[in-house]
Amino acid sequence: MDRERSEEMLNARLDRELTPEEEAELQAYLADHPSETPEALAALDHDLRDAFGPQREAAARVAARTVNALDVRGAPTRVRLVLTVGLAAAAGFLLATLLFYPGKQVRTSPEVRVAGIARLTLATGPVEIMAKGARGWKRMAVGDWLEAGTDVRSGEGVRCEFVSTDKSEVRLNEKTRARFDGERSLDLSEGELWSRVQPGDVKFAVQVPGGSVTALGTRFNVRSSADTTVVTGIDGRTRVRGREGEQVLDAAERVEIKNGTVGQKRRVWDLALSTRWINEILMLKGRDDPELRDKVHRVLALIGQTKMEHLLEEEIRSFGDHCVLPLAYYVQSEESRGKTRQRHKAARILADIAPHWAIPELIHILQDEDGVVRGHAASGLERLTARDFGCSPRAWRETEGRPESLKQWREWWQKNRSRYPRPE
Repeated sequence: MDRERSEEMLNARLDRELTPEEEAELQAYLADHPSETPEALAALDHDLRDAFGPQREAAARVAARTVNALDVRGAPTRVRLVLTVGLAAAAGFLLATLLFYPGKQVRTSPEVRVAGIARLTLATGPVEIMAKGARGWKRMAVGDWLEAGTDVRSGEGVRCEFVSTDKSEVRLNEKTRARFDGERSLDLSEGELWSRVQPGDVKFAVQVPGGSVTALGTRFNVRSSADTTVVTGIDGRTRVRGREGEQVLDAAERVEIKNGTVGQKRRVWDLALSTRWINEILMLKGRDDPELRDKVHRVLALIGQTKMEHLLEEEIRSFGDHCVLPLAYYVQSEESRGKTRQRHKAARILADIAPHWAIPELIHILQDEDGVVRGHAASGLERLTARDFGCSPRAWRETEGRPESLKQWREWWQKNRSRYPRPE
């Protein structure tokens, strides 16, 4: 068999058109040509990569499924790597070919699935896994899929996020160990996890020392050690069972399982702070992520309702410039109307931390009806540009400013905006 024939057989394998004899021949060729095969197939993929970016994830799933079907789990690591890289390239080429020619569509079937049950989407450091039946740990790359029965552990300072095939999300805190038994079934032996659950016919459940946690709603947080587990309901309802007792939590309620016994649930007043460990993951998602915006708005809503106001402000500031857009949106939103204290706090933090790319947000806030809010926006602009165009922050606070000043700010930004691009 030569390289051209191997490419034809790979495409045929993806279409399930190989005979058992051809399948054996293909496996033998790939094992005997670990350097030639990925090079040839990667070349095919390279030419189509930029044109078919949205299809890359689909190509990876096809490659994973094919590797799984070839059953090379017992093969040497080098051979398995060759198969994965080569088939990913072949899958990318196949998808591109199907898209180029009219009248052809990618065939789908209910029984066709990816090889894994959950994919690693974000990580702040190295994440290690141990597959079912394996004897040692190995590192997992972002984008890789987990098979059922795989153990996962995060080291000190490492937090990560997995998304299952049904789009449910599981986040692991540092120094956490969990086993993914299925797409809606986990076993948490130690550490902390947060989950956002998609509706489904099968209940989403987490086994913990001495009990279990089942999602009846959407979001919950679990922190577990050898003899104690603390469960916090975030959205919807959560059932907590031990060897003795059971509780159903509503949002902002918490309960403890101690040596298998479920205690009494209690109200959580600092819900936005109790899951602050996920903040690092939220910042990886981007400055305009809806969940990040929701988190900042939830913290602002607590201002004036608790004695921990300084902690709430610290929580917002800990996001750095990632909280700039959420703060600006809050100040300008209908949901903040009538919440004077929260709006003033948001405007002050915004004035303190806004970077240059946020100048247009501050200029827009100069039109706000609240003089304190206008004054903070003007202070932020003065800090960033060393200009006031004849209207100081104090003047903006005491009056509605001068129309010519607002016009000058807008004109200045139009001339200088290219100097301060918004980061990706």
